[in-house]
Amino acid sequence: MEKLIKFVLRVYLNSVNYLFPKLGGKHAFMVFCHPFAVTLKKHQARFLETAEHFSVPFEAKTIAGYKWGNGSKKVLCVHGWASHSYRWKKFAQELSKLNYTVYAIDAPAHGNSDGTLFNVPMYARLIDLLIAEYHFDMIVAHSLGAFSTLALLYEKPETKMNKLVAMGMPGEASDFIDLFMAELNLKPYVATNFINYFKGYAKKEPSYYSALKFAKSLNVNGLIIHDTDDRESDYDYAFKVHQVWKDSQFMQTKGLGHKLKHISVVERVIKFLEE
Repeated sequence: MEKLIKFVLRVYLNSVNYLFPKLGGKHAFMVFCHPFAVTLKKHQARFLETAEHFSVPFEAKTIAGYKWGNGSKKVLCVHGWASHSYRWKKFAQELSKLNYTVYAIDAPAHGNSDGTLFNVPMYARLIDLLIAEYHFDMIVAHSLGAFSTLALLYEKPETKMNKLVAMGMPGEASDFIDLFMAELNLKPYVATNFINYFKGYAKKEPSYYSALKFAKSLNVNGLIIHDTDDRESDYDYAFKVHQVWKDSQFMQTKGLGHKLKHISVVERVIKFLEE
């Protein structure tokens, strides 16, 4: 089925971009920003029912939120691409035993939130709204959630943030685009049309979105966690980010892959938040 979907998308996007460049660039961008739905399993839904639910209006969408604990210290957890708030189960369970209130949201087009499209500029705007509304000064973020948080702090350096955990964070938007084009075997003119549409949407070049560039100006205590066997985000790049992020610590793991689901990771995050 996956091969068939890729074949159909390849034929369609190559054809429409050849005939109608502007429309083709838009459609390529929309496919790029469309996460495949990850259906909640029964045990995942049961855990999310243990939370206090809340919702956030955001750009004509309703964002699903979850809250555990009643501590005086508030932490926001933001997941990555094709995920949802269940990924924070162990964090919510352990932090809520301490003096924390744990908040998590399903990103647009994920979990129980509305939407069909999802991208970094959009996620950064949502995180900004959440910080303004709930006054978070600690964020634990994974993958694209971490990348989007860095983008926000770079664009709005006045944002008050005490601690940021960046787990399995990707490096460059241009890498995402190159991978997308290669996965679907799209023609070079598709990439050209895509980038033209991207620039109109984001008002920036794809090269603007660089974790290494963002990290150089960060003024927040950070913890970067990355696995040497991560096949989705480059380990060496993550370590370079650590080297330029002046107030950062680095935790290397092995054998956990991109998801980094292990109690040792939870324990290290808690230690960092408590320091």
